Amino acid sequence: MKHLILFLCLAMGILTFGYAQSPISIGLKGGLNFANFAGDNVNTDSRTGINFGAFGTYSVKETFGITAEINYAQKGAKTSNSKLNINYLEIPVHLSYFFGKGKVRPKLMAGPYLGFLMNSELQVGNAKVNAKDIYSNTDFGLNLGGGLHYDLGDAKWLYLDARYGLGLADVTKASGNVYNRVFSINVGISFGLD
Repeated sequence: MKHLILFLCLAMGILTFGYAQSPISIGLKGGLNFANFAGDNVNTDSRTGINFGAFGTYSVKETFGITAEINYAQKGAKTSNSKLNINYLEIPVHLSYFFGKGKVRPKLMAGPYLGFLMNSELQVGNAKVNAKDIYSNTDFGLNLGGGLHYDLGDAKWLYLDARYGLGLADVTKASGNVYNRVFSINVGISFGLD
């Protein structure tokens, strides 16, 4: 895990240094996750968590860009008497299409994500139990969403987006299939490197 984080930081640094004169922006984001499970015999309710991280965007042209993120994401689900907290280090990559050329620019986005399990905890009442051995070490899926970018001037943008994470990997080691489903609302700020 440490090697992966180091590799991603080095890759982002090389990209930033190598393309300092190109349309690259970097930024920070954070938001809320409304997470649940889907799959065989799943009967759970949504759990609210947080997500936050950093991102870099390469604008291929004015209306089209590629973004890579590295995020901490809280997922899981709850029932009437328990709550399952599953936390991931996630790496989404998505393509964005921007509309218009004004101060406010809507966008649509889609792309895959890969998640690495950091920890998992089952909470029943006040008792908490480590549940990491029950869940797979990785998750992957597809993010679909849209949002708005607001031009703050001086190559700075404030953005708001909503996305739906459709998990495609069975995240349990138990029998049956269980998939992550997450609706998230995010806010962020980006800074152009031109």
